[in-house]
Amino acid sequence: MREEPTGRAGKNLRALEDGRVTWDILDRGNYYTPEFVYHRLDKTQTNVALQFRHEGEPSSGQIWGNSKMDMLALQLHGLKSVNWGNFDMNTCLTTGMAGKMPDGKIPDGANVGDDFSACAAWARNIW
Repeated sequence: MREEPTGRAGKNLRALEDGRVTWDILDRGNYYTPEFVYHRLDKTQTNVALQFRHEGEPSSGQIWGNSKMDMLALQLHGLKSVNWGNFDMNTCLTTGMAGKMPDGKIPDGANVGDDFSACAAWARNIW
């Protein structure tokens, strides 16, 4: 059994894990599929990792970004269900970090579509 989050921040992040807040990735086409959510409970390093799959984007045509940098928008649904208390919602939602794992870099014994969200959540301290 996982420990209960302490403090308002940990409880706010729980909303992504328990489904009160859902999410989509937006681009100029339907290239992203939400896959997994992992809630890291670790005092001041508590965070949530959102894992999604990116595929099907045309090699040419109108895209956000360029060959060195992709752009996307994270859309969150259900934020009104979260009691932010003394926390500023915008600060909580804009202090994240992005990372990627190309298909060719997946560790031996793992497959495309496996859940790496826990690994991502514990890979780096954000604050």
